[in-house]
Amino acid sequence: VSQSRYACAGFIALTRFGAFFGMDPAIQDGVVRFSTVLSLSFLPTFLIPLLRVELQARGHSHDTTIAFLLGNLLNVFLNWALTYGHAGLPSLGLIGSAWSNVISRIGILAFLLLRLRRAKKIHPFQIKISQIPWLLRIKTILRLGTPTSLQMFFEIGAFILVGTLASSFPPPENAAHAVAISIASFLFMIPAGMGSAAALTMSRALGEGNPETCQELGSKTLRYGVVYAFFGSLFLFLFRGALLEFFARDPETLLIVVS
Repeated sequence: VSQSRYACAGFIALTRFGAFFGMDPAIQDGVVRFSTVLSLSFLPTFLIPLLRVELQARGHSHDTTIAFLLGNLLNVFLNWALTYGHAGLPSLGLIGSAWSNVISRIGILAFLLLRLRRAKKIHPFQIKISQIPWLLRIKTILRLGTPTSLQMFFEIGAFILVGTLASSFPPPENAAHAVAISIASFLFMIPAGMGSAAALTMSRALGEGNPETCQELGSKTLRYGVVYAFFGSLFLFLFRGALLEFFARDPETLLIVVS
């Protein structure tokens, strides 16, 4: 809760430095209002990965898949309803989209909490909390987690920095950048999921003393990644017009995205 509170305050503060990057004042005002509402979901955002990992450790990884599937469907519906005023709900525009994200994240958290409560009854841990060597575990977590966290920091930070710099562009160019990043992020989710699944299965194989299985899983993941990259690029090339028109209708924006 404390970390969530500090992150929330820092997040809102950072959105107010848009002028430093040459952000259009109209865009900055929308960013601040959107981020202020979105910051209400920081606590669920911190807790969801923790619950996901514990459910996976208890053999209930499918629960997280169901949670995110239902949460995204709820998010899509609420974006449609709250942004444009459908289904008897008020039209809130940009703020409606922010509230849809907040509500869907809270929904995902609630679902995971219910499933974890059930999983604890089915697969309780046999080890007592007092028997866990906490100091050794913390050192191991820091040793293994620091490189991963730094990699994620620079990877995600690059997207955030580029997006912030793009906010100084004229509206058509800014919209074109948003469309391109949205498509790239969507296509990135599949290899990211494959990599996460490979990491879990390979770690388990190593833990079970099966290095041959681990190597086989790694090789298969690389082959699947190459195949996906080929067909993903082919899909973008063949259907780029229809795909881009799904995101934007402005001719100038579409021309910039294609180029």
